[in-house]
Amino acid sequence: MGSKGITAQLINFLLYTALQVLVMRNIVLFDVSFCYVYVAALLLLPLNTPQMTSMSIAFALGLFVDMFYSTPGINAAACVLMMFLRPFALKMVSSSSQSGLLEGVNVLSVTTVGFRPFLIYASVLIFAHHTTLFFVEAARANLFFQTLQKVVASGLFTLGIVVISQYLFDTTPQRKR
Repeated sequence: MGSKGITAQLINFLLYTALQVLVMRNIVLFDVSFCYVYVAALLLLPLNTPQMTSMSIAFALGLFVDMFYSTPGINAAACVLMMFLRPFALKMVSSSSQSGLLEGVNVLSVTTVGFRPFLIYASVLIFAHHTTLFFVEAARANLFFQTLQKVVASGLFTLGIVVISQYLFDTTPQRKR
């Protein structure tokens, strides 16, 4: 990745993280749905990023968000798990779509692979993140259904915002099919 790509990734991280800590942390729908849009910065990491590097980036980003949410390490753990599961999500996308879908793709986005493959990829990782985040935060079995409701509602909210942001702000060149 050239310096232009690194600059674009850095801007992505800064914008999504600023949006999270300045705006989205104050938006709650129906007292159960929270948006963690900062995970989009991790979803949009280049595909050729080594897994240990992506997990280290995820840990640092999660710890940074944890500072603003007063959740010591919970976001970091959820982000690291998300990046650990990323190869499996990529395998799901490539097996459920036409062969060669990821060939020549550097960043998996709506414009590079299309709506359905991006939705599968993002859904798997966002719901893994949210499941970890909310169940570790709850830490009690008697809150199972309330926590599950938060996971589903927040996962759908976050997924919706991430997909909308892809359509509004994605500048990744469209792939020739």
